[in-house]
Amino acid sequence: MADGRGLPGTRPRGIQSRAGAGPPFAGASHERGPSGVDHHRPAGHRIGLHDRHGYILKRSRRVTSMGRQVSVMHFNGYLATFRLNFKIELRSIWLQAVIVAIPLIIIPFMLPSYRDSLRAQGHLGANGSEQALPGFAILFSMFSLQLVLQLFFQEHEWHTWDRMRVSAVSLLDLVMAKLSVSFMVQVVQVSLVMLVGTALYHYRPNGSVLALAAVCLVISIVLTLFGLLLYIFSSSQNMAMSFNNILGMLLAGMGGALSPVSGFPDWAQKLAKGSPVYWAMDAVGKINFDHAGMEDVWPDLRILLAFLLALALLATVLFKRGVQRKE
Repeated sequence: MADGRGLPGTRPRGIQSRAGAGPPFAGASHERGPSGVDHHRPAGHRIGLHDRHGYILKRSRRVTSMGRQVSVMHFNGYLATFRLNFKIELRSIWLQAVIVAIPLIIIPFMLPSYRDSLRAQGHLGANGSEQALPGFAILFSMFSLQLVLQLFFQEHEWHTWDRMRVSAVSLLDLVMAKLSVSFMVQVVQVSLVMLVGTALYHYRPNGSVLALAAVCLVISIVLTLFGLLLYIFSSSQNMAMSFNNILGMLLAGMGGALSPVSGFPDWAQKLAKGSPVYWAMDAVGKINFDHAGMEDVWPDLRILLAFLLALALLATVLFKRGVQRKE
């Protein structure tokens, strides 16, 4: 018993007390070296060490690596869903061809009327394509919103929506993939109508082509989000299609896609500003006749972006409720 083993208050053999430090029992303080490291705490439990000790640095790298893996998983889910919906749209490519062909067939019948209307407004060199081509391109883009509706409603008809929701693909990835396909279809359709119409009907804007492309891109996004809202508010695909046809004609006609807004009554000209099509056609008119560039059409683009943000906010707030209505 001389070694004090087993006696209360004694220290086991082999553990020496340091000056100014208490015993390494629970609740007692521990001696720290000049770096602030607790030498009695096991290495695996050292918390709060400086980066030069490697612990925090390795931990931050591990967290960053996990974040990158999650980001890659999200992107892969989005990409897989995009490919699936793109293949679905390829099955109805004939419908896309019809939507592109119809405005190109109708335009030559409307050119004389549009030419006279534009020349009466002082645009003596106009041939009518300045109004007809962008107007009909936007009008039939409104009709092609049925593609957005089909991509969403088909999931409910095929009873695959719930299976998609319980898969590794997040709701955001699922929605964004469908909207991306719809937006791509809109852009391709408008681009083909404008390019083929330019060759056939001698459309020659005197402003910036880059500004014209920007207007087409922004109005395509706005129309895609408008189609998403139609899906949210409609309880069935037939109802959504009906709303699309009625509201599409209303917004396009009110916004000046079918005839120049300058020929409307005063009350109709004020009402036209409530349609995003009005601001797109106003920007196109500046590009056609006023040598407008990006700076000149920026006020119109800014209002179109406001429409975009408002539609995106509404869709974000109401989407889940709209899906529940269809279940």
